[in-house]
Amino acid sequence: MSKRIKYKTGVILVLVAGLFWSLFGVIIRQVQTANTWQILFYRCTSLFFLITLILLIRYKSEFRNVIFRSLRSDILGGIGLLFALVGSVISILNTTVANTLFLLAITPLFTAFLARLFLHEKIKSHTWIAISVAILGSMIIVFDEVNLQKSLACFFAIISALGFSYFTIMLRAGQQKDLLPSVWFGSAFTVIISALVCVFFGYRIVISFWDMGVSVMLGIFQIGIGLVCYTIGAVVVPAAQLGLLVMTEVILGPIWVWIFLGEGFSASTLAGGLLVLSAVTFDVVLSFGIFNRME
Repeated sequence: MSKRIKYKTGVILVLVAGLFWSLFGVIIRQVQTANTWQILFYRCTSLFFLITLILLIRYKSEFRNVIFRSLRSDILGGIGLLFALVGSVISILNTTVANTLFLLAITPLFTAFLARLFLHEKIKSHTWIAISVAILGSMIIVFDEVNLQKSLACFFAIISALGFSYFTIMLRAGQQKDLLPSVWFGSAFTVIISALVCVFFGYRIVISFWDMGVSVMLGIFQIGIGLVCYTIGAVVVPAAQLGLLVMTEVILGPIWVWIFLGEGFSASTLAGGLLVLSAVTFDVVLSFGIFNRME
């Protein structure tokens, strides 16, 4: 019984993570003049300090040992998160929120294959069905929205999906340890890369207080809290289901920008979104065993 309760708690935490992440589009649209790498620098700097603070409070003098205890898996997970963070920002700044988020819906497919490859996890038949429906929904959005001018944005959205899938697999591989060090490394890597890009291309590190505040909000509030919830929940939730549960981000993200910013979406977007939401609901209900108890 306790194991089932623990699993349900993990599911709730992952759903909460998706809720926070769904605010990505509506917050980043508040940026006025900062470019991709300036946003990434301040977003991930604030994320880095948030995770550092959490680890210091939790482990105190053992902080250093915790960071370097499982160095290989933490660094590998951090590299995956680096690609996820960079790809998503580049994509969403070059196309609509709906287009980016529904491309990210491909993540569960990547995660399922990586889980079988690296973790040898058995994927249940209902999860495969849910993944297929979710992918179908995302493809409806992609073919409705995408054109040649948006090919770069689509490419980086797929890179982001791959990166997050790899990050997810590393979390599953390290389920017996604290997972936040991987986020710590990922944010640190992104800060370093974005700073180097800014220096190389002559972008100013100093930006307006408004854009800096928006970027910090993206780091601490939008992605930071979400990542903390996700990394805790990922310990007890199978890898293929993780990507499906955070589909709340894909569903709610376009709705927030429509409500607050008037960034609309087509009937195809709505149809695809409903398919994805149906897939998430289907998988979660079966995972909880509700259907079995009804029989």
